[in-house]
Amino acid sequence: MQNARAGCRAFDAAECYGERMHYPDLATECQVARGARVRAVGWLAEGHVFTRGDVDAKVIPALAQLRDEGWVHVAAAGPHECELCRGAREARNILVPAPDVLYVAPAMVIHYINDHAYRPPPEFVAAVLACPAPLTDEYFAGLRRFLDVFSTGDPMTADDFDRWAREHRELHAHLAAERKAEAGRKRFTWD
Repeated sequence: MQNARAGCRAFDAAECYGERMHYPDLATECQVARGARVRAVGWLAEGHVFTRGDVDAKVIPALAQLRDEGWVHVAAAGPHECELCRGAREARNILVPAPDVLYVAPAMVIHYINDHAYRPPPEFVAAVLACPAPLTDEYFAGLRRFLDVFSTGDPMTADDFDRWAREHRELHAHLAAERKAEAGRKRFTWD
């Protein structure tokens, strides 16, 4: 059964539209991807136990960069509020390509680590720290290995992926140029 929402093949509508947030760590499905080569990480929800502990300090900036610059194959249906504290909202997802699997996490994973002492699985942490920087050829080559995971209706072709990767890079280059121009403008002050 194909749901009208991209990325939701074989899920029911409630799951696709955000009423189900919890997926066990290292499960082979989540809201935006499924398959033998998918590993869900950080899909926490109220009433479900999760591992707590320290996380390498380099993980948060790496995840933030993946959140801010990384590519994702589907758009979010809207923000999700943290079910643990109701103090954070986020709508984005993070893809972390590894040699054999694609880790998929909600961007809320950063909040879970910072504010709820969530400790992701060590293999996810290792993949985050080894992941090439978003917008690089190496990053997109890593993602390109998972075309079958991104295909939720009509199969995604290599040409489609390459076009979307190029458009993603162009968008981020444009945004960076705008930020640089704004920072370079002289600010008016009354001094």
